[in-house]
Amino acid sequence: AAGVTAAAVGLLWARAFFFNKSLWTSSYALWTSGLAAVALAVCLELFDGPGRRRWSAPFLWLGRNAIAAFTLSTLAATVLIAVKLDGAGGKPRSVWTAIYRTAFDHFEDPRLGSLFFALSYLALWTAVFGLLYRKRIFFKI
Repeated sequence: AAGVTAAAVGLLWARAFFFNKSLWTSSYALWTSGLAAVALAVCLELFDGPGRRRWSAPFLWLGRNAIAAFTLSTLAATVLIAVKLDGAGGKPRSVWTAIYRTAFDHFEDPRLGSLFFALSYLALWTAVFGLLYRKRIFFKI
């Protein structure tokens, strides 16, 4: 209720004092903090309610090693892009591109193949960090 109230007050205040993200005007700050409070309430209800732990486990796995997940997935993508293979016509192409072209570039709409590639990459890293979570391996800085 407080989040909805803050967002509403921010919208009303914006009629007198404009929204400006760069300056973080008071109307913008009220509106965004209200929306953030509402989003937090929704997340708490979705993920922390009774009986909801099972389906939200992948978020826990990735969240417990969030910095490692970001770093390792970015490093792996960088390596897959940097390593080159011989492609069609003798033209070199990255391993990343080879995987995409071989497994995901078969849809009429290329955005669909790109989406499935991204979801597959996410699933791979979720499985890796699920295994690390089960073995109680957590990276800390």
